[in-house]
Order: sequence, then structure tokens, then C-alpha cells
Amino acid sequence: MIARRTHRKSRLGCSECKKRHIKCDESRPVCLNCSKTDRNCSFVHLAASVPAQSPASSSPASQIRSEAASEYTDAPAANMVQLELLVHFTSCDSIGFSEILPKGHLISPSKIVEEALGCDYLMNEILAFSARHLVATRPERGAFYLYHASNLQTHALSLFRNAHVEPTKDNCMHVIFFSWLLGIHLLCDVPTGNHDDILTRFLHYFELFRGIRVVTMNAWKFLLESEYQDIFKYGSAAANNVSTGSHTLSLMALVRDSLGIDEIQKKGCEEAIARLQWLFDLHERNGLDDAVQHCGQIAFSWPLIVTPEFLQCLQAKRPEALLVLAHFAVVLSWCKASWIFDSVGSQLLESIISALGPGWERWLQWPKEAIQT
Repeated sequence: MIARRTHRKSRLGCSECKKRHIKCDESRPVCLNCSKTDRNCSFVHLAASVPAQSPASSSPASQIRSEAASEYTDAPAANMVQLELLVHFTSCDSIGFSEILPKGHLISPSKIVEEALGCDYLMNEILAFSARHLVATRPERGAFYLYHASNLQTHALSLFRNAHVEPTKDNCMHVIFFSWLLGIHLLCDVPTGNHDDILTRFLHYFELFRGIRVVTMNAWKFLLESEYQDIFKYGSAAANNVSTGSHTLSLMALVRDSLGIDEIQKKGCEEAIARLQWLFDLHERNGLDDAVQHCGQIAFSWPLIVTPEFLQCLQAKRPEALLVLAHFAVVLSWCKASWIFDSVGSQLLESIISALGPGWERWLQWPKEAIQT
């Protein structure tokens, strides 16, 4: 019989290590095991009550440790998970910004972190965003990272609301980066295992995303004076392109002839369609690769520039508006190579088809074909 492997018992170790039956390195004010796992080390509480050794019986090193322990008993240990998230955000090439920014106009993740050093709500959203990326790239630990992504996002939103931010030239990039990362993060959270629920979740995302833009609107005037003005001007210009084409002709006719929506709502639907048609024309003219370069920008700008009347039709789940959204699902599906979008386009279309029921196949034919190919 093989003898059990033994280890030296740590009689002076912290209570957490004893409870876990592991060897404690006995370092103060927090042992290494508790520091790594962010546990409540008993040494922190003992440090203040341990009587000081006499100068004759204590070494210089132990005196330094004792002084440090008494002075910083309330200082928290480094949070190893959050440090991992910060390093990942700044060093991972696939974090996703290249898919949603104009070609040749990139923003360095390190630059965003620099901006966040004096802004707690932005730093929390950076860590939340990084954790959400790890959900997609390390699925074996997906539940762990999703937990941190959700909690950090909640902290970020709470800090932002409590800050009552008034945008200025000095803090405008905090606000813009926060709204940008949060918008991406919210879209990532839309997909679920239930296709019927995707439409409801997407409409909730739509409303939240527009709400963020309203809150941060005053920051945009300062943005146009910043070093990033070219990027956002380019994205805004692309979002305002409109066109008429064969892909949406029958849908335009349906909207014009509809008796269920008023003239202002019809105009909102027509504008929303025309902005999408411009991208469909680009795809037909130059191919998917060229269209994809604009898809990420359209995916995040289109929800912000459609009219409130169109949004009302969407929230009411009017067939005309849902059919427009089915065409927007095509744009999302063309971005599926990015972890940010993944399968949200195809899932959204399936949910819309289910919500509409039979009788709308004519207007759904092209979106279905475009997503399937």
C-alpha cells in the first residue's frame, strides 16, 4: 500500500488555511493563499492585537513587518481577478474594437485605461467588459467570468448614476468611453437559449442603449474638439447615408399602404429602412468584405438615430416595425465573426418570425436568405 503523502503542518497558519487544510506561508498582514483567493485572512484582525516584541528579541525584518501590519491593517489585498481583467483588456488583440471602428481609426485599450484612472465608473465598466470578453473566449470558465461581468457592470452603472455627471471638456471622454463600452456589453448580453425571449431582450437593450445616449448627449459637443473627433465624425456620417433599392422595395410599399400606423410613424419606418438599404446596396455593389467594414458602425449607430415614433412601433411590436428590425438582423449577422455579435442576428430573426406568425413570408424571404448564406 502506498503511504499517504505528508506535508508539514502549519500550526501558526491563519484560520482560513487551517479550515481549507492547506499549508500557510504565514506572511503578514495577509498570507499568500488568502491574497491569491481574495479571502478574509485572520492575520489582518490579529495584527492589531499582537503584542509588540522587545527590541532585543525581534529582528529588523520582523519589526518592519510588525510596523507595516499595524499601520495598514485596514488596507485591502490586491484583487487578483480584477488585475487579470485589466491586463486582459490592455493586451488582448481580439477584444473587438477593430470590428466596430472605421478602418484605420483605432482606439488603444491602454488609452481608455489611462482615461479611467481617475474615473471609477469607467474603470468598473472596463473590467466588466473584459470579463464579458473572457466569457466568450474561455467558455470552460464562462460562469465565473459572467458573474464578475454582471457584478462589475452593476457597480459601474450605480457609480455613474450616483455621480450625476455633468459633461465637461475634461471628463467628456470618460462619459463617451463609458457609454460606448456599456452599449457593446449590453448587446452581448442579449442572446439566450430561448429564441422567443430574444426579441423582448433586444427591445430592452434598444431602449437602454438609447437612454444612455440621452444621458451622455452633452458630452458629444466636447468630443468634436477632442483627438478622437475624426473617428466619431466618420461613424456619424456613415450612419446618415440613405438609399432605395430592391432589397426593401416591397417593405417600403407595405409601410406606405399600412392602415395600422400614422403618417409620422410611417416616415420613421421609411427612414429606418433607407439607412439599412444603403448598406445592402454597398454589399451588392462591392461584396460582403466591403460591407462588413461598415456593419459594426451601423449596428451601434442605427438604434440611436431611428425616430422615437419608429421605436414606439417596435415596442408595440407592430408588424411593419418588426419587419424593418428583421432587415437590421441581417446587418448583425454580417458581423457574426466578432465575439460581440456572434449569433445575435440569426437568433433575433428567428424570434421575430415567431412573434409575427404566418402570413409575412414575402417580406421575410430576403432577410432569411441573407442570413443563411
